[in-house]
Amino acid sequence: MHVKKLVLLLALVSSSLAFEAMAQTVRITDKPDRLVSGLLYVPIVATAPVERLALVVNGTPFTQVQGRAMTAQVNVGYYIRRLRMRAIGYDAQGNVAGEDEMVVNDPRPPFRVRLQAPPAMPESGSVTLEANVIHPDEIAVSAVDFYVGEEKVATDDAAPYAATIDAAKYPNTVYSRVVARGANGDEANDVVFFGEREHEQIDVTVQQVPLSVSGGNTPLSLDQLTLIDDAKPRKIESLIPASDQP
Repeated sequence: MHVKKLVLLLALVSSSLAFEAMAQTVRITDKPDRLVSGLLYVPIVATAPVERLALVVNGTPFTQVQGRAMTAQVNVGYYIRRLRMRAIGYDAQGNVAGEDEMVVNDPRPPFRVRLQAPPAMPESGSVTLEANVIHPDEIAVSAVDFYVGEEKVATDDAAPYAATIDAAKYPNTVYSRVVARGANGDEANDVVFFGEREHEQIDVTVQQVPLSVSGGNTPLSLDQLTLIDDAKPRKIESLIPASDQP
C-alpha cells in the first residue's frame, strides 16, 4: 500500500465583538523560540487596572482567573501543531484592559501587529500607545509608525514599541493606527477606534491540516477534496506535499 502525506492549507476567518484595549498591561513572560510538545506552561502577568486574566487558544477560551498573575498549563500533545495563544486582561467593569499573544510551533508565523490604546482619548494628559509585533525569525522589524488619525506622531525602531502623546493636541480624535514595517518590505497594520463603541475584529489565519492518502499512483488535486468545518464548507487554499514542509 502506497501512502502519500500532504498538508492542506485553508483560510479560517474568525470574528468577535470586542472593545479595544488600553495601553498594554498584560504580558506573556516566557515565549518559546523552538518547537514545543507535551505540557506547555504559559506564565502571564498584568498590572492595574487588570482584575481578571483569560487565555484564548486558537480563538477558543481556554482558562481564566481573578487577579493579575497566572500560569496556564496547555497540553500541546505529542503531535506538533500550531497554536496561537492570546492573553487578555479585563478591568473591574469587564472591559479589555490589555492583551499579549504568541504563536508556537509555527515555522513561519505571520507578520502581525496589534495596537494597544485606551478605549477613549482623554481631553488632556499623556497617553501611551504600544504595539505588539509578531514576526518570523528571518524577518527583522525595521520600524513601527504610530498615527493619530492620519497624522504620524512617532516612529520606534526597537522593542518594546511605544509612543507617548499629549492628548490635548488631538481633540475629537476618532481613531489611532499603527504600521509595522519589516526589513524585507512586509507591512502589518492595526487600528483602534476611540469612544464607547463596539467594532468587529476579524482575524485571518492559515491553518495547516495534515492529510494521509492510501493507494493511487497519481497526485491529488484540489478539485478532488472537500473540507467541512462545523458543518460549513471551507476553502482550501493550497495542497503541499509533506516533503516540502519543514
